[in-house]
Amino acid sequence: MKDDQIGTYMYLPKHQHQELSRQFHLLKAEYEYEYNEEFEKNPHFYPLAVKYGLDSLDSLDASEIQEKLDSLDS
Repeated sequence: MKDDQIGTYMYLPKHQHQELSRQFHLLKAEYEYEYNEEFEKNPHFYPLAVKYGLDSLDSLDASEIQEKLDSLDS
């Protein structure tokens, strides 16, 4: 699987990093309990977070992007 993936590094504010980690652990526990299969951060969680995060940004116009950027600070 690593051959199909490219390492990507990003810097997040501490509160976003904590929320990302919290969400991963919640989904991991739920998925592994339900399916008795491992749910890993790199091959499973990050692609889901990026895919569905990108989908939610897909239809934004420039002013909506600005609003979203402004809301990151609050």
